[in-house]
Amino acid sequence: MITARGVTSLVGPFLFVLALGAIAVAARGQSTSVQRTVLASSVPRSRSLGGGGGSSCPLTLPEQIKSVKAFAEMMPAFRHPRCSNCHGGVNPFVEPAIGKHRAGAMNPRPEGCQECHDQLPGWDVPGPPMFFAGRSDEAICMQVKEFGGTGPDFVEHIRHDHNGIQFIAAGFKGDRALDKQSLADYDLVIEKPPGTQEQLTEKARDWVKAMGGEFVGSAECGCVTPKIELSMSSEWKGTDGSKTVTAKVKATVELTADSSGVVYTGHAPLQHVRYTAPGLGCRVVMSPEGGVLEVKEARFDVADDKRMTISLAVAPTTSGGTMTYFCPKASPITVPLMPWAGQWSFLHLPDLIGHAFHFDEFDAASGTAFGGGERLLVGHKDVSRTTKREGLTFTAKTTFEFWSLGLKAK
Repeated sequence: MITARGVTSLVGPFLFVLALGAIAVAARGQSTSVQRTVLASSVPRSRSLGGGGGSSCPLTLPEQIKSVKAFAEMMPAFRHPRCSNCHGGVNPFVEPAIGKHRAGAMNPRPEGCQECHDQLPGWDVPGPPMFFAGRSDEAICMQVKEFGGTGPDFVEHIRHDHNGIQFIAAGFKGDRALDKQSLADYDLVIEKPPGTQEQLTEKARDWVKAMGGEFVGSAECGCVTPKIELSMSSEWKGTDGSKTVTAKVKATVELTADSSGVVYTGHAPLQHVRYTAPGLGCRVVMSPEGGVLEVKEARFDVADDKRMTISLAVAPTTSGGTMTYFCPKASPITVPLMPWAGQWSFLHLPDLIGHAFHFDEFDAASGTAFGGGERLLVGHKDVSRTTKREGLTFTAKTTFEFWSLGLKAK
């Protein structure tokens, strides 16, 4: 008859892995000064972005990321009250409590604004189609593409308002086209947007240049942060040469970009695929549970030669569960199941920086791996780690893949 003591003695060497989890947790609390270099990985230019919702875009993922980042450089000026107030932030034709216009509700006739804003002949506000106050960066960007004409037209608009009424120049003066007495009467001060009109013009050029010198594709193209998904598949094995314990887990993380558009984070539960342990003449039932793969940072940057660099920092949280032995003529025996996340963390101590495990040098996929439709494989990395301890050999093989899921505005 096999007893609990017998099972423990037979698989005892593998229960050692439970202790490794504690070692890994302790080690993760220590920071390291290891310096890592992110190497550029080439992304085929023939693969462009696209996807559902009717969006189409001839830009590659690096070009799209670079374009979104370039447009974001203009947002501090666009978000400043001297810009956003005219573009929907203030409505001078309704009651002040609603429209936020200091001088009250005005008669919507062309000369009405000129009575106060007399430092710029022709002072007026654009119509609702040009309002962008309260909209997301992506929405404003798509609005510019819709109403800005061509890429060069937009640059000329920023540079000198097409030689028309110089609203943008007045905005950068910061005085609302009011004289000193009017500013004092309404308790206002001069507030200038960040930078200069010349600098904003250069940023507009950079955005259009990032798209190839012209507005291209659908409204989302050059404006919308690509939706990125990380898939991880990892197989772990511990063996003493005669007996082997294995585990396989997966995770699929939908990532969320920060305001820069190049840094993504997210988390998702571990999916426990397969666990094995020595049967010892018994039937073994595995009941793994718990664990989360947290993406601390996935960074997508673009070099001057349009190659993309990818770096990844992850932190899996502990997982566990039980394994139960059903042996002939014996009561079921349940013992703790090795915590995969703890073992993985132990094996990957060389990759630990601070409180996360860092990986770079991702390769671009090639050939049929890109497939068709919305999903586009943009980064791939295989990682293998092996260590030996007290007569046992532990191995972890992990594959990370980044997928672009097409373009869809928020």
